[in-house]
Amino acid sequence: KALQEIAAAVAEHKDFQLWIALKPGKLWIQRERVAHLERSLRALGLKRRRFKVFPAEKAPEGDWWGESSEVWVRLVRRGGG
Repeated sequence: KALQEIAAAVAEHKDFQLWIALKPGKLWIQRERVAHLERSLRALGLKRRRFKVFPAEKAPEGDWWGESSEVWVRLVRRGGG
């Protein structure tokens, strides 16, 4: 799965943080997905401070790319943005 590869790359590059934004949908489904994504990323060895998961309406402006039908992904330099 592509998200696993991205998480592995982020784990190697300590100066980057992985941001994930869920695409719009029902709020309760989004909350469930946020929790699921966070568990998955931690299971892949990514510490909590190395990634952020945003519901669609709270995602910061900027360049996101569509990783699947459900999420957008963005790599952010830590401390910079």
